[in-house]
Amino acid sequence: MVKKTLKADSIVLKIVFIFAIVIVLIVANLFTGSKLSDREYEYNHAKSSIINGAGGNFVIEDVFLVIPYSYQEKRRNSKDQIYYETVWANEYIRPSSVKSSADLKTQERNIGIYSFPIYSGDVSYEATFDFSELKTKTRNTYSYANAMFCVEVSDRSLMEKPVFKIGDKVYPVEYTEIDYATAYSMSKSAKISKCITAKIPLGNSPVVFKSDYKIRGAEKFSLKLISQETRLDIKSDWPSPGFTDYSYIPTERELTKEGFTSSWYIPFDSGDARNEIGFDYIQPVNIYNKLHRAFNYAFLFIVVPFIALFLLEIFAGINLHPVNYLLSGAASVLFFLLLLALSEHINFGFSYFLGSIASGLLVSVYIALICKKINLGGIMALLFALLYGYLYVCLQSEDYALLFGSIFAFIVLAAIMFVTRNVNWASLKKSKETVLIEE
Repeated sequence: MVKKTLKADSIVLKIVFIFAIVIVLIVANLFTGSKLSDREYEYNHAKSSIINGAGGNFVIEDVFLVIPYSYQEKRRNSKDQIYYETVWANEYIRPSSVKSSADLKTQERNIGIYSFPIYSGDVSYEATFDFSELKTKTRNTYSYANAMFCVEVSDRSLMEKPVFKIGDKVYPVEYTEIDYATAYSMSKSAKISKCITAKIPLGNSPVVFKSDYKIRGAEKFSLKLISQETRLDIKSDWPSPGFTDYSYIPTERELTKEGFTSSWYIPFDSGDARNEIGFDYIQPVNIYNKLHRAFNYAFLFIVVPFIALFLLEIFAGINLHPVNYLLSGAASVLFFLLLLALSEHINFGFSYFLGSIASGLLVSVYIALICKKINLGGIMALLFALLYGYLYVCLQSEDYALLFGSIFAFIVLAAIMFVTRNVNWASLKKSKETVLIEE
């Protein structure tokens, strides 16, 4: 039979000290968390600067024809005599169908240590207009010869002047501001502040406008649906597109490591420009999302090693000072700071590996040296391998992080209950000397 005893009052005092140290380390970890927020702010600021410098998101907001027309308005003069006055107004027509294609190439732009993708390429856009509805408005006399073709798009995204043409005839373009009010607009009066226009004489038969653009942008590429029938084909060298934030997902798509191709065909839509198709430039590894998830587990990384050290004191016959707990916990907090600093420069997985090895080995070797027992250092090393390995699995499985974390907490509690099953905690109140293990 082997008996190991420990004074009850020393155990209670030790628990109080450990609890106080845990609080101190949690506060220290909050400082590391604030550093993460600061670095993420700098990351987002750099990202915004690059996106704005590249022209922002490329979006074709609207395409329409402006056709002046006149009609006779019945009036009465001061003598109550009837006369007719010629009134001029504009008819705004959106296309009956749209066909567009884009070929985009990606470049990386840097600000300091931060890198973000921007794209450039060629976009072709064909819009078919049908004037059959105008023929039913017999009251109006349309001046097709003075028609104007308009494309609402950000001029900051254009690298060259667009080319507008019908057939092989090219028309000069200019940048114009237009006020218009139509039945399909969001408001009674909408000001187009970014509109490329061309004056194009027309007949009263259907016509196909073709326009070509050399563009540059970042973050997203999209078209507003301004016709009932729309086709869009995109080819890009970006391997991680995002389609789910748009009104319609592609009807066809193919993703490879070299890029992707995608096609949309929308046979029927309201054509009121409320719906949108396109894609986002998704960056597969957002280190700050993973770092935030890692910080959610910081409490476990402080508490679990402390529990292990406390159990080693009880069962391995060692006596650790609160300072030993403090220094060991500081190494666990330092892991998160190392992970933040390293992951901004190298691969997240490799950063995690280096940080966990450094922090885990530091505590394991430290315990082995102060206890002069190599096997205790090995136990701590095994514990840290399991702890850091489990956290990494949680970080890689965002959808199951809560499930994995709950299972881990349950396993830790079950292990503590099993290991301390023979400890008579009630005897701490009855005697200064408590028998902890009897075999």
